[in-house]
Amino acid sequence: MYVISNNIIEVGVNTLGAELEYIKINGIDILWKKTDLWNQQSPVLFPIVGGLKDGFYFYEGKKYELKPHGFISSKKFEVAYLDKNKIILSSKYDQDTLLCYPFKYELRLTYHIEDYSLKVSLEVKNLNDKQISFSIGIHPGFSYAGLYALLGSNFKMKFTSDKPEEILFNPSYVIGKTSVNIPYLCLDDISRDLEIKRTICYKGVNSLELSSKKCCLRFTNEMSYMAFWQKNPNNNPEFICIEGWDGIPDYENTNHNFNDKEGNIILAANDKYIRNFEIKIIKGE
Repeated sequence: MYVISNNIIEVGVNTLGAELEYIKINGIDILWKKTDLWNQQSPVLFPIVGGLKDGFYFYEGKKYELKPHGFISSKKFEVAYLDKNKIILSSKYDQDTLLCYPFKYELRLTYHIEDYSLKVSLEVKNLNDKQISFSIGIHPGFSYAGLYALLGSNFKMKFTSDKPEEILFNPSYVIGKTSVNIPYLCLDDISRDLEIKRTICYKGVNSLELSSKKCCLRFTNEMSYMAFWQKNPNNNPEFICIEGWDGIPDYENTNHNFNDKEGNIILAANDKYIRNFEIKIIKGE
């Protein structure tokens, strides 16, 4: 594990999957700790987000299989750059990845602490002489105990969005979309919905604030979708994932053709994709 920090934020990063180990704000860790309930903390999702219907897709007439969220969380990353406030981790295609994802790529994750912000940058380089298709995302889980310690127990959720749509699932695959109005919610609202739905996902939500009189956490997402997920044992949830996605799971009626997969990024030969996800602490109400 590598550590980056300033006098406000400290972050631990594991080279396995480039996964965050902790996010401490003024000494309070807000990230979920691995348990039997969920044995991850902040996995990176690549080259798919969510699941493939029946676990497979076709590309150029050949069948490939991928587990939900792809394979990158099990890949060892190399440290390409490190200083006190920033770390850049890199992972490239190999013979194993080509068996299930027939494209050459380099994926870079940058974690950068700047003043009151943790900035996460996801970068994909197309190393092929043809276009590639992929989905990508970040899946951090935040512990209720950590959020309550930082914000207090009565914090509110406020969304910034422009005509958002909710992606509808049944329960793991997409069945449609609907327009929604979500300016204000509390954490209990989201948790109640997640008792029924496996995942809540909005298209067109650019930012989310968790705010109280003590302080505010602002999540800013450049990706197309913001999603929420948790495991909810006995109606007593212990964490919530606030995720940025560029891509969505398969439609229930998919034709399994990877190039037709809605939400996928199409990247030209030798081109580069970059998106950012930021967590910023600001003054309270």
